[in-house]
Amino acid sequence: MESNILLLGETLQQGKLFLPPQHRTCDSLLKLRKLPNGRIDLLSVDESARLLANMQRQFDLDRGSDG
Repeated sequence: MESNILLLGETLQQGKLFLPPQHRTCDSLLKLRKLPNGRIDLLSVDESARLLANMQRQFDLDRGSDG
């Protein structure tokens, strides 16, 4: 799950995915915390962020197999 969250962050930073600021998932992503060792605090990942991260991973896997 942590790798999916990181992939989602990269996708958003690269501008490949756009979420409107009022979207519920934006709030979820802004609430994510990092631990002192730099890893994602999995207790801060809610259902909305988890689902979006998993969908992004699946999309990337599907797109890679086609091409």
